[in-house]
Amino acid sequence: MSALHLIQTLLPLGPDDEPPIDLKSTAKLENFQAYVESLKSNSQSLPHSLEQVRIEALLASSLEGSYINSLTITDINKLINKFENYQSGIKVFRGRLEPIESILEDFNQELKDLSSSLTSLQEQSSSLTSDLNLQRGLSEKLNPIILDLMIPPDVVKSIMNDPIDIKWIENIRFINEKLQVIATTKSSEEGQLLYSYRGSKAATQLESGIQLLIAKSVERIRDFIITQIKLLRSSSTISSQKIQKKLLDVKEAYLFLKTHQSELASQLQLAYIYTMRWYYHVRFAKYLYALEKLHVRNIDGSYVIGHDTGEDKLGALSGGFKSWLSSSNQPTSPKLHQMQQMQQSKVVTLTEYLQSIDKRLEILNKRTDYTSAIPSQIAETTPFNYWLEFLYNQWSIALVDNVVVEYLFMVEFFYQGVEKFEKVEALGTVTEGELNSNSHKSDWSGVMFENVYKLGYDFVTWLISHQTQSVGLRSNSRVIPSTSLSTNSTCDAYAILLIIRLIQATQSSLHNEFHIPILDDHLNSLLMTLWPQFTKIIDLNCDSMKKIIMRSFSSKSKDRHLAPVSVTQHFAQFLLGLLKLAFNPANDKNKEQIRGEPLFISIERLRNDFEGVLTKLSSHLFGNTSQSTQKEIFLFNNYFLIVSILKNENGSGLESNDFIDEQISHFEMLCKAYETK
Repeated sequence: MSALHLIQTLLPLGPDDEPPIDLKSTAKLENFQAYVESLKSNSQSLPHSLEQVRIEALLASSLEGSYINSLTITDINKLINKFENYQSGIKVFRGRLEPIESILEDFNQELKDLSSSLTSLQEQSSSLTSDLNLQRGLSEKLNPIILDLMIPPDVVKSIMNDPIDIKWIENIRFINEKLQVIATTKSSEEGQLLYSYRGSKAATQLESGIQLLIAKSVERIRDFIITQIKLLRSSSTISSQKIQKKLLDVKEAYLFLKTHQSELASQLQLAYIYTMRWYYHVRFAKYLYALEKLHVRNIDGSYVIGHDTGEDKLGALSGGFKSWLSSSNQPTSPKLHQMQQMQQSKVVTLTEYLQSIDKRLEILNKRTDYTSAIPSQIAETTPFNYWLEFLYNQWSIALVDNVVVEYLFMVEFFYQGVEKFEKVEALGTVTEGELNSNSHKSDWSGVMFENVYKLGYDFVTWLISHQTQSVGLRSNSRVIPSTSLSTNSTCDAYAILLIIRLIQATQSSLHNEFHIPILDDHLNSLLMTLWPQFTKIIDLNCDSMKKIIMRSFSSKSKDRHLAPVSVTQHFAQFLLGLLKLAFNPANDKNKEQIRGEPLFISIERLRNDFEGVLTKLSSHLFGNTSQSTQKEIFLFNNYFLIVSILKNENGSGLESNDFIDEQISHFEMLCKAYETK
């Protein structure tokens, strides 16, 4: 395909254009000129037309042979001239293109430079990525070391200025962590190599800074504990438990102090012990003084079995007094009304006393509820009368509550959970007065509660002896009860036994629930005081039975003595009360252990003495042989009354009392022995 035809295909002719010229016809100059002119007529410049012809000629020469050889010299010269003109024509355009060529060369160079820069940037980016990974790896390894060797300024400010509370304890933990780091780096070769500890300035500064923080922390902890101890001795009525709670919140601080300044910690512990010794002594003395203001039902020697209490006369007097008050037309004056209340509240007959055991046993069941003790303000103003065991129970509740709270605090704060206590003398020096009391030879509980125990012992002694001097105003010397009952000593055997049962319930609770043994010696000393007092009351009842029965009955009007005597009913009721106190659901002591108590020995002795007195009385009333039938009827009636009373009471309870059943069997055997046929 010729160039002409190529042009024709690329540049299609319009409707007015002439058909293309055959390439062969262009061999002549005229035809060639006409062809060029036709190209020019197609809005093409001459140089462009000639260049096109040249291209076509080259193509045509390759296809159909060279047509230029057919041209004449004249034609060639013309063509040369035209070519030269063309060269001169395009020279201007070439001049114009030279800046563009230069621009293109510069642009090409810039492209090469940019490509080189991008390559360099890529290499730098790869290098930076590699350095970043290396730096990240180094940071992960160095950060722990830097943190271990650094003390944040916030920690220093907190140790210096912040109040000592739960949040402040974080500073103590921070110091302990740093001490552990220092100890680890010193002890292990790997740690010394890792931290370069030998000759490391950073490690030396860290150790020096931690020691300064330890010294400041010890100073602040010391001041804080001293402030709390001073609050206990202040005149304000601040509760010790509030101060103990504040101390327990920062118990780690005391452990820190004990670790770094053990002597100072021991001195502070000693100061707390003697402060609480004074604290409890003062408050318990005030509380006992208030308890002694309570009105007590006094059961004296006139309430023993067989004593001529004059119940009939007292009942008649009381009835006449009430009748006179009701028949009086005049209004009752406040003083007279007060006398009436005293008359109704304080009078307790022997029968009422003996039958009071069921109501009084409730105190043992209520003891398991751990109700709070009566406030001293109420104790000083209440007009009601109370039994002796109520007074002791109030004291016992207050004592046990405070001892339990103090024991748990001491173990948790000062001993950090270790229930092994050293002697107080091992904590530090004590004063001359403390040396004389020998209290320093015991542990903290013996020192702290020594005076309270003495107050409690004196209080129990006051309860059973009714001494006029107030326990709270006495000296610390212990009151030793006399070997025999004084005229003011109580004969309330029920109260003594109930107090004993309360003490045993306290011991059981402290051992099984709280696991606190520090009250054992005090409670055992109370039991050693109460049991002899109880046996003395039993002795007094036995002696009274022997005297009153032989004194009250004569040989005259024997027929009316076939019925049971009043002393038999009193004996049965008294025996029933003792047996109920021997067995109680609140008492978890086993039966064999209970049988070993002085109570059962006293019951057997009381029963044997009663049977002996009743036998002697029957012999005195009815003779030995002449009236044997009446004698047997008399004995049967008395023993049958005892069986009836015991059976009636034992059947009405929710639980059967085995001890009562044993006594029923014994007296039923006596009834069968004297039963007439």
